[in-house]
Amino acid sequence: MTPHKSTFVVVGGGAGGVVVARSLPKTLDPTRHDLILINKLPYRIILPASLRMLVSDKGKLEERIFVPYDKVFVDGNGTFIEGLVTQVNAGDNSNSGSLTLSDGRVIEYDVLVLATGSKWDGPTSFPDDASKMNAHIAARRDEIAKANDILLVGGGAVGIVILDDYVEDLPAETFGPVQIRTVKGKALEPDLLLRTWGARSNTACLPSSFLTPNGTIKVLPTLQLPSHPNIFALGDLIEWDEQKTAAKAQLGHAPVVVKNVELHLKGVEVSKKGKVYSGSMEIIMVSNGRVGAII
Repeated sequence: MTPHKSTFVVVGGGAGGVVVARSLPKTLDPTRHDLILINKLPYRIILPASLRMLVSDKGKLEERIFVPYDKVFVDGNGTFIEGLVTQVNAGDNSNSGSLTLSDGRVIEYDVLVLATGSKWDGPTSFPDDASKMNAHIAARRDEIAKANDILLVGGGAVGIVILDDYVEDLPAETFGPVQIRTVKGKALEPDLLLRTWGARSNTACLPSSFLTPNGTIKVLPTLQLPSHPNIFALGDLIEWDEQKTAAKAQLGHAPVVVKNVELHLKGVEVSKKGKVYSGSMEIIMVSNGRVGAII
């Protein structure tokens, strides 16, 4: 009789999910375990560079920042599924569960890693359908090129990068960010309003029992869900007192998840003996035009 193969599923192929999917094949025996990466698009979008791509076609960044998943698995030991997960069913025994995709497919899992990242508004609200991506990029570039007065709502990293890249293509006149002010009753009438106020955790497919009042996922220091030891989460999803960055997901969260998935496979009680995440250094790098950066 053929022995049962356990299935490890990573949902989300962003900064953290890719590291997990690439690292696990180094230790998982492909004759005993299947590894699946699910992502709604057939490629990863390098989000920081996407802001410049949306402002201008200079450099043709769209040819470089969409990274396909064809080489993500070490020695080819894994399967990529292009699909949008619409529902996570955690199961009843904390040892298995299933995922429902938008096309009706159901994927069963023994161990689940949630890395679905953030949901963005404004220019970076990329479509879920890859066939609509070029139209989205062209529309954003066109509306920015045609606008004379642009209102950026939000002065964080996204707003700063868009502003710098836009200004770099202007003549010598001054352009500055404007933030909405209503307490003094001043009316602003821009040609174009860009929502650059950041993101929210992408948790629409998750049961409400997973979520905190803030809409994030409650996790243990081992990055496991408290009531589901076979489910791990990382990146922008988790409830953790830190700024959310790709670097933290890649260098801080992902190694903890990979190690603890391996320990879980060996039967170790990870919540008590697993590797713990204790936080990362707070640092962010923001591009300043096409040739500079601010740390």
